[in-house]
Amino acid sequence: MKKIYLLSLLCSIQWMMPADLWAQRGKKDKDVVNENVSNTSDTQNIEYQHQLDVYHMSLKYNDLATAVNSVYQMMAIKPEETNLKDTLAILYFNSGRYVQTVLLGREIIEKSPDNYSILEALAISEQSLGLLKESLNHYVQLFSATKKLYFLYQEASIQYGLKRLGECAQSINALLAAEGVEKEEVSITYGQNGESQKVPMNAAAYNLQGVVLLELNRPEDAKTSFEKAIDLYKDFVLAKANLDIVNKKINGADKNGD
Repeated sequence: MKKIYLLSLLCSIQWMMPADLWAQRGKKDKDVVNENVSNTSDTQNIEYQHQLDVYHMSLKYNDLATAVNSVYQMMAIKPEETNLKDTLAILYFNSGRYVQTVLLGREIIEKSPDNYSILEALAISEQSLGLLKESLNHYVQLFSATKKLYFLYQEASIQYGLKRLGECAQSINALLAAEGVEKEEVSITYGQNGESQKVPMNAAAYNLQGVVLLELNRPEDAKTSFEKAIDLYKDFVLAKANLDIVNKKINGADKNGD
């Protein structure tokens, strides 16, 4: 049980919106709420401006709960401004409120399937809630639309979690063959205390490949993959632990054979 747990902790990510996505989202949200001020009646405009001020002030001090409340107030003043739902969904996401992110995100994507910032927040939230099939479908959409290797890596990760080992192997091969994969990084979570480590994406892919091969009872091939991962990143903690596990498995098989 512990060994399986260790091997499976290979593709966790930081459950926060990537900084560039959050920055892009924040700029767009600011444009949206500012634009809405000029489209209201005088009375509404005063209250809307008040809530807008509270919204910006709360973001300044990272008070996301107050920001959420202000967005709800603005939505009540101007219910026709459905783009405020994007702001609300991202606030929920960055608050770690994944159930609300999923419920609202699905509603947004149903009407705007090309809203990729919301689609990404939705995929990550579903993944964190264990809704792996739904999350996988959304990562497939994201990779198809953007060709970002991060999304392909997540495809492989979830395919492994669903025990779709053949599909996972194909995704890993595609990832390792992709141009620029050596320039990308992913965050890996490992150990009982949830430590994290940034590693090159190609090293992470070889580590995942080793895990798949071990599950397919190919320990010698798995060992080769773990060694490749470590060659690419000498301090890769999880790959080293996995290599120790597979070496013990191989040595144990040799002793039993004797």
